[in-house]
Amino acid sequence: MDLSESALNGVELSDVGSGLFRDAPGAVEPGSPGPGLVSTARFFQQLVERTLFAPAAARSAAAVVKESGSELGSCGGEMTYTVSADDGTGAFQASFTFKSFCEAGSVMNGSLTAGGEIDLVRQELEHMTMSFQSLTIADNSDQFSIGGTMSMDLRNLPTSTAVMNLSVRDDAEQKSFRFDDYRVTATELSGTTEVTVSGRVYHSDYGYVDIQTLQTFHVAWFDDNPSSGILEVAGAGNTKARMTALSSETLRIEADTNGDGVFDWDSGVLRWEDL
Repeated sequence: MDLSESALNGVELSDVGSGLFRDAPGAVEPGSPGPGLVSTARFFQQLVERTLFAPAAARSAAAVVKESGSELGSCGGEMTYTVSADDGTGAFQASFTFKSFCEAGSVMNGSLTAGGEIDLVRQELEHMTMSFQSLTIADNSDQFSIGGTMSMDLRNLPTSTAVMNLSVRDDAEQKSFRFDDYRVTATELSGTTEVTVSGRVYHSDYGYVDIQTLQTFHVAWFDDNPSSGILEVAGAGNTKARMTALSSETLRIEADTNGDGVFDWDSGVLRWEDL
């Protein structure tokens, strides 16, 4: 069950209730990255966007625009960056270095590179791949390290997709996770977001599980959690765990612990806030 919980927590469905990787009505801007992959992706996407679309970097010219600079964190430390954007094609490259860079209580150290393409007319990000080089993020007593890549595709709005191939280490608990071809897709509809997830999750103690969405999750823009949807986690020996969103406040987790096709363990009704 620990590995299943790790897979479910990696989804961080509560993070996507107000829009996955773009602003939506009712969206709340995250102030810092967190251990959830979605909130981390959203934070660094915004960081890249505000650097790319800063007045100096976004000036119109039929040439490659290069900018370098630094930024102090709201609660300490420094971030330095270099960005190069082609005003003819929209292609860009960016690099960031964090030295005790603190935002909303989260302290970052390490580096990040990003590359992709922007829509020059709308001045919006179309797609991007971020590469993390041993980036560490500390928040109160929690600290985790990230390495690998995260690709984001915003070309088919209102549908957004993120594909993650990441290694994540919980430094406090001395546990490691690996997310392979971990895909989160969201479609923004009127008042709600439809979310599906799939991929493989490794745990340093338990091996790996494969996850897939059996029924699409629905998350209202003004809710923190999904009101409906089913996620299945499959492990060795045909064992499975299944999470069902009952409402925006409650859920149920069931498990087939011996692989006989029968869900023989039932959590009963749980509250999202207790996970």
